Amino acid sequence: MTDYESAKMRFLTTLARNPDGARRGEFSATTREAGRVRQKCRKEGLAVYEERSSGKRWHITDAGRAFLSKPT
Repeated sequence: MTDYESAKMRFLTTLARNPDGARRGEFSATTREAGRVRQKCRKEGLAVYEERSSGKRWHITDAGRAFLSKPT
């Protein structure tokens, strides 16, 4: 598994554990590389960053849940 794939799995796992969504500060690293992983997941349709009543948060999509449930 590449560094990108492991970072993607960590990001999506964090989102899956937070049903109300996750703020950017809740992730282990807020580095430029981590930001790229988040944006790639957004572009791939695995996660969305949206405004809700509780503020802007990252949420996992159905496609992201399906990605996590795939065997490695």
